[in-house]
Amino acid sequence: MDATSFPVAAKDMAQMRGRKVGAPYLPNKLTGPGKAFDKMHSEMKKAGLI
Repeated sequence: MDATSFPVAAKDMAQMRGRKVGAPYLPNKLTGPGKAFDKMHSEMKKAGLI
């Protein structure tokens, strides 16, 4: 979560778990594909959250 802002990362992770949380309020955007997203995804997978 350190590579992106907390509110956005929280929404990203909730969506990875299948929750329908919608997009963050502007000017924030969801974390797109890339290093930060991949790191969050791999850590959640290791933790058994997804």
